[in-house]
Amino acid sequence: GVKPTHCFFGPGDSNYMLYKWDNQVYCSEVDTAPPHVLPYTNDICDVSESMKANSTAFQFPLLDAIVSQGENGPMIEVPFDGTKYDLTTGQVVEWCPKSNPLRFILGSLKSNVSPISLKVYETMLNDDGSIYIKP
Repeated sequence: GVKPTHCFFGPGDSNYMLYKWDNQVYCSEVDTAPPHVLPYTNDICDVSESMKANSTAFQFPLLDAIVSQGENGPMIEVPFDGTKYDLTTGQVVEWCPKSNPLRFILGSLKSNVSPISLKVYETMLNDDGSIYIKP
């Protein structure tokens, strides 16, 4: 199937992670190195050393995030540490759950750290497939 996450290079230094769920597109901020270092392929990027599209807990790549329906709307789950984010608000739904042996260790390392939200943006998906991101 088609992966529901993509990294997108916008104008200037604007770079975003896009998530598709239920015919809607959601967007969070991506930190990157200067644009000239980044690999471009039809405005969709490949993850590289120059890209930091990462979770806020352990900097695990969000490109592999699992998109699903949460209690209050769509959310993503970071496969590595299990942290879940609400895609409409960026708020942390669950911070480093201790749901398996590896996550128990990771959750213990972050037990005294306050959850850090993702910066998210409103989007609009047009009938022609173009996506508008409201800064």
